[in-house]
Order: sequence, then structure tokens, then C-alpha cells
Amino acid sequence: AQREAEALRAAQVRLLFGTSVGYGVGLVLVCVIGRMVLGDQRRLAEHAGESERRSLHDALTGLPNRVMFHRRLSEAEAAQAGSAGHLLAVMIMDLNGFKGVNDVLGHVAGDQLLVESGRRLSAAIREGALVARLGGDEFAVVTTDLAGPADALSVARRLVDALKQPFMLDAGPATVSGSLGIALGPIHGTGDDLVRHADAAMYQAKVAGGGVVLYDPSNAGTTGKGRIPPASASGRTHVRTHGAAGPSPAETTALTADATQPRWRARPVSVSVFASTLRLGLTAAA
Repeated sequence: AQREAEALRAAQVRLLFGTSVGYGVGLVLVCVIGRMVLGDQRRLAEHAGESERRSLHDALTGLPNRVMFHRRLSEAEAAQAGSAGHLLAVMIMDLNGFKGVNDVLGHVAGDQLLVESGRRLSAAIREGALVARLGGDEFAVVTTDLAGPADALSVARRLVDALKQPFMLDAGPATVSGSLGIALGPIHGTGDDLVRHADAAMYQAKVAGGGVVLYDPSNAGTTGKGRIPPASASGRTHVRTHGAAGPSPAETTALTADATQPRWRARPVSVSVFASTLRLGLTAAA
């Protein structure tokens, strides 16, 4: 009987130990599988977030792209609808002289210039505004809560001034300038119309040699009117703002502009190109 009791107790101990080990192993497996599942879910979420970020941002500069620009514009217009008396501005900017940098210094230098331009423009805008790269050497800005055209022109001045300093690229220094067009919402339209009007104003500025143009609906289809003229000897010019609605036509604002600086400068390359051209001309003449 004693032997049977000892055997029974041994069996109970083995059963209890085996059950405990089984529970322990089970818990470990559950924890491992749970961590694997959570890790997979986290990686999938991070991948989805990164994919969305890439779809909304320019691969070269890291700035918001055209899709993000239009999304932010829609959001800004919705928010601005409740701000009576305030305006939003769409600004389109094109770089003057960028093609020369690409052609002579190379595409790597051109990419460096675009990246640095994006940084300078981002640093020049007010908090809450957006700078986007639409493609090529074209940038766009959305900014809100503007008191009037003079406020928009002040922002435009900072953007144009941000490009004045030479760009120190790996292939050599380069200088570009900006042609910038402004359209104000809701005075000049909404959505795609606002973008189209800002683009038309930018084209007027580019045709005129650079600077800033505030869109004038009464002058649509023509060039030059409303453009900030080249800076005078004192560095200051005066611009009359226009528009069927909004501030009085007599309202003016002082604004510095520099549309006369060279579009591109790289003296060593320019000299060699001139020398090569001269040799070709002499050979042809001989």
C-alpha cells in the first residue's frame, strides 16, 4: 500500500510538472506569435505611411508635390471661407537661368540648385504656408490669412530675394532669379482657376524679364501690366495694385525687386566657350 501511494504521488508530480511545462511553452508560443503579428502590422503600417508620403512629396527636394499642393489649396480655401476680410494667395515661381546651369554645369548641378532653391523658399515663407515643387524648375506657394494685396507682395518679395545670393554648387557657382505670379482668392477665383491665373501672371513676369506680377483680371491676356518693375538706383520701386474687387486702385506698396541681375554666371566656362567659338570662326574664315 505504501508503494502504491508513493507511485500515485510520483504520477501526480509528473502530471503537474508536465502540465506546468505545457502551459509555459504555450504562453511562450503565444507571446512569440503575438509579437510577430504586431511586428508585421507595424511594418505594414510604416510601409503604407512611407508610400503615401512618397506619393505626396517630390523625390528630389522632399517638398510637397503637385498632388499635395492641390490638396492643401482645397483645405486652405475651406478654412479661409470662414475668415471674412482675409485672402489667400497662390504664387507660381519659375527660375530664370536654370537651363543654363543644366546645360553648362550639368544635371547634377541643376539638381543641387533645385534642392537649395527649395530650402531657401521654405525658409522665406510664413508659418503655415506651403512651398511645393510642381516639376522642373517650377515652384508653387499657398499662403493664407492675408490682409490684402500688399501683404501678398511682401511674401513675394521675400521669395524673390531668397534667390539673389549665388548658389555654391559642387561644379561651380551659379546665379538664377525668379519670375513669380500671384493670384488672390477669392478675388481672382478659386481652385484650378486660381492656379491658372497665378501661372498666367508668372508668364507675364517671365516675358518681361523676371520679377513679380499680381494677376489683373482686367488685363488678362496681355503682358507687363501689374509687374513689379526693375529696381531703381535706390533699390525701391512702387507698384499699383489692381482688381475689380478689393482694395482701392490707388493703394500702393513699396517693394524691392531685382529683375536686372544676371540669370546665370560662370566666368571660366563662359570664357572657354567664347575662345572655342573664336577658334571655330577663325578656322572657317581660313
